[in-house]
Amino acid sequence: MPSPEMINGFISIFNKCESNPEVKSIIITGSGKAFSAGADLEYLQQLRNNSVKENDLDSSLITKLILTVYESGKPTIAAVNGPAIAGGCGLATACDFIFADKTNAMFGYSEVRIGFLPAIVSYLLLRRMGEFKARQLLISAEILRVERALEFGLIDFISDDVMKDSIILAEKLNQNSQESIKQTKTVENNFIA
Repeated sequence: MPSPEMINGFISIFNKCESNPEVKSIIITGSGKAFSAGADLEYLQQLRNNSVKENDLDSSLITKLILTVYESGKPTIAAVNGPAIAGGCGLATACDFIFADKTNAMFGYSEVRIGFLPAIVSYLLLRRMGEFKARQLLISAEILRVERALEFGLIDFISDDVMKDSIILAEKLNQNSQESIKQTKTVENNFIA
């Protein structure tokens, strides 16, 4: 759970990519050794002291982040280079494709361990996999290595080089009609919603 400043910065950059006609696919990856390793503990402590209204605003911002990625009219690819935990796992789940680093990637929804409800990501997780597999991940807070994440249907590809493989996929996707991709995603979102 990154800070509001980090979330707003991410959304701003993502929206610039979304509105730029030269950007045809969007790849999201982590900086350093993690994709997004979870909560900023200092910020979590602050949340415990916030009012209900303040926490509602925080939840709305996280929802905006996840839906910004999920509702993108462009193909989105998560190049998961390391741990993707809690909200970071939700961010990856919001993408159309997930590449996981064979050695370093890990996935998990750890919210219940610290007394939070993984409500925002639950919706997307249910769409990516079946109800009971999603429920198992959400209530167990199990951290999955890549092979197990693939078995669960949480990820799409195991990779030795997530950026290289993500770029190769993006180049293939970029050959397709961008307007058709956008309309297909819109129709699919509206049909299933």
